[in-house]
Amino acid sequence: MVVTIEYGSERERVAYDLVVVAIGFQARWFERLLGGQARGRLADALAGEELDRRIELDLSVAGLNPPLHLPMVAGLAQGPGFPNLSCLGLLSDRILRRYVPAQEPAAVALERREHV
Repeated sequence: MVVTIEYGSERERVAYDLVVVAIGFQARWFERLLGGQARGRLADALAGEELDRRIELDLSVAGLNPPLHLPMVAGLAQGPGFPNLSCLGLLSDRILRRYVPAQEPAAVALERREHV
């Protein structure tokens, strides 16, 4: 993904594998940033349903690839703490489990002992 960053009159284009934007409290603020193709892909993923009904366990939009994680839209379908970040640990666990394979508790304990 290429992101255009603006600082006053300066503009910079940077390529990223993942982008996390954690500002504001308007749940659908991001839509104005999407280009035409991205808007179309989001509309296809929504399949006529409301956005909050298409949020999966990892807080991403079902059927959209690459994933778009929208904890602000998760609402009561996933738990009331996600939009206001009052459960930030659980929020990060849900999002990151998509990208980082979970380890068995015994393997984690063994790894910790090896580093002590």
